[in-house]
Formats: sequence, C-alpha cells, structure tokens
Amino acid sequence: MSKFKRRRPSPALFISIIALFIALGSGAYAAAKIGTSDLKNGAVTTQKLEKKAVAPKNIKKYGVKANKIAKQAVGSTQIADLGVYPHNLLSPTLWAEIDGDTIPPTITSGEVDSETGAGATGVVRDAAGRYTVAWSPQDPGPDGIATCAVIATAGNVHEVRWAQTAIKGTGTVAAGQSSEVQIRDAAGAAEDSKFSTALFC
Repeated sequence: MSKFKRRRPSPALFISIIALFIALGSGAYAAAKIGTSDLKNGAVTTQKLEKKAVAPKNIKKYGVKANKIAKQAVGSTQIADLGVYPHNLLSPTLWAEIDGDTIPPTITSGEVDSETGAGATGVVRDAAGRYTVAWSPQDPGPDGIATCAVIATAGNVHEVRWAQTAIKGTGTVAAGQSSEVQIRDAAGAAEDSKFSTALFC
C-alpha cells in the first residue's frame, strides 16, 4: 500500500482556485478595456513614465508642436549633438498680402498656423497709406515681436511706390504685437496701396 493516501481536493481548494482565475481574468479584461478616453487630462505625468518609454517611433510626424511644450522645457542639454538640423525647424518667416486700397483694408492671403495661430491676424488703416498689421508669432517672448524684423513691398513692378516699416510698441492692437507699414508714391506723398509684408523672427 502506498504510504501516500490519495485525498480528494477540499471544497475550499476549489473555491480558492476559481477565485484566483477570476482575479487574473478580470485584471486582464480591465487592462484591455482602458483607452485614452478613460484617462483624465494630466493623469499621466512625466514621473509616471519609465525612462526612455517614449521613443521617436512612438511619436507621429508633427505630433509635438511648439504649443504642446512648456516654456523652457527643452534646453541645449535635452538635445543630442546634431539632433536638430535646419530642415527640422519651422520657418521663422510669417507673411501676408494685404489689400490696402479698400477701406477697411483686408488680408487677402497669407499663412496662419492652425495650431499656434502664428501669422498676420489683422490690419487697420491708421491714415492715408499708413497701416498697422497685427501679428501672432509662433513663440511670442515677453517683448512680443520687438526682436523681429519686418519688411514690406508696395504695389507691383509696374507702379512706382515704396514702403517704410517699423515694429510698433503701441497702437490699435496689443502692444508689441504689431508692425507699421507706410506706403508712399514716387514723390514721397502717402498713398493707399496693396502691399505684401513679412516678419522675420
């Protein structure tokens, strides 16, 4: 006779095994059912992410834009040597074509970034041939566009006009966010005109 007696599993053992499988299965079920819509804003912070958990392959092209990054979050120490090339940078040039012959003047074309709102956002005629163009730079600093350069060209190649430009500190739009364009004819008199203008930051 075997010295080990064959024993039937007790009811308690059956119950504990069933409970174990239910616990394991429900956890897997719950994990499979949690999507991005189940997470509230700010729930996943940098402290919750493993180091190197988010790699370039996990980020879709153009997925991270300037307005998604906190100010001063990325410094030279966060960028690998030769990590940024000129073709990776957005153009710092903002431009607009403006119909200054109409009152009020209108922006007829240009490029405004849908995410950041960067671009020429409005224009007013202050006097004959003098216009204030409102800008929303892509990464406005404390001085707005004060450190940017602005140019303008008036009329077309068949017309003799010239344009003066300046960054405005005050005016009919927010301080530090506008430029002034003055159009003059060949004799130097102020004259309303269509013009193109660009901001270089």
